[in-house]
Amino acid sequence: DYDDGLDPSNENVFWWSQISDIHISNANKSRESHLKYFVSSILPVLKPEFVLVTGDLVHSGNAGGPHLRSAQAETEWQSYRDILSSHNVGNDSFWFDLPGNHDRFSVSHKGADTDFYSTHSVTGVHRKGALAYTYIKQVGLHNYTFLGIDASLEPGLAAPFNAFGSITTSILDAVEHQLEMVVSSFKSGHLIVFGHYPLVTLHSARTSVSHLTLRDLFNKFHVTAYLCGHLHAVLGLNLYGRHVGSSTPSLAQGDTVTVKSSELLELELLDMKENRFARIMAYDNGLFSFFDFDIADRPWPLILITNPKDCRFILSQEPTSRISTSSQVRMLIFSDTPIISVEVFIDNMKLDNIVTHLNG
Repeated sequence: DYDDGLDPSNENVFWWSQISDIHISNANKSRESHLKYFVSSILPVLKPEFVLVTGDLVHSGNAGGPHLRSAQAETEWQSYRDILSSHNVGNDSFWFDLPGNHDRFSVSHKGADTDFYSTHSVTGVHRKGALAYTYIKQVGLHNYTFLGIDASLEPGLAAPFNAFGSITTSILDAVEHQLEMVVSSFKSGHLIVFGHYPLVTLHSARTSVSHLTLRDLFNKFHVTAYLCGHLHAVLGLNLYGRHVGSSTPSLAQGDTVTVKSSELLELELLDMKENRFARIMAYDNGLFSFFDFDIADRPWPLILITNPKDCRFILSQEPTSRISTSSQVRMLIFSDTPIISVEVFIDNMKLDNIVTHLNG
């Protein structure tokens, strides 16, 4: 505990990034330039702990010729892999890339000869065949868990019949097992789940024993946020949602499963393909914050305020009492040029408090 409610140092803060829907294409080389710019010009300034890439790494359009509308093109996958390798970001503890629907177009089964995700992506190679996997980050007094889910179809249908994902019982059992493990073994109370498909485009089965859906599991383990992509700007910008879990999930095979209610943020990110968006996220003393930005706009300086966090995204399971008892305004500032000074204004009134620079 701290007199101010928050640890005033930088010992309990870290940040990471997300991109989605890159769609590397043989027919449109500009998409390669978007990814190159992100890894060569954006990442060196952000210096995130790691990057989450939530699907549609390649486009796979018309690769099968005039009689097959969508199929995998190995040259697109080679371009994707080469960009990561040439910029030294293809480390499996830094770059976590999940498949999207385009990455499974016309793939008969996972591990097939045309399943280039399993041979050319970072996560596909290092976590081959994993239905779900976890990455645990310990920072200061807290353990943070990130869980990735592959909900791509098997077999992978061709466009336009592959727009939805499927959460099978096998996937749900793996998710439940891994979440139970991290909560019991690592005492992790901060959980982030990421995948390609927004929840509205996912069909969820139930776990084999507890008969819970994916949403029920999010509720049971008090997941903070579900990070996804997929929809680009089809339904508009800033597709953010707040889900309030039910305390009594629906009946399954005659059993009623009681789960304490919690809240979930669903945060869909715009695509890198055309909109060139990226996201920066942070945990500061257990409080989650994020900011989406267009990499082409030269966003510097980019400022993410971590305390007080945006009230629109406060969750009931977060340690919000730390905000009310704190007198600190805390922020992460990223710039490609040296920062000379920082001034803080609230309602157009400048704060006279001295701004303390902690690191960087």
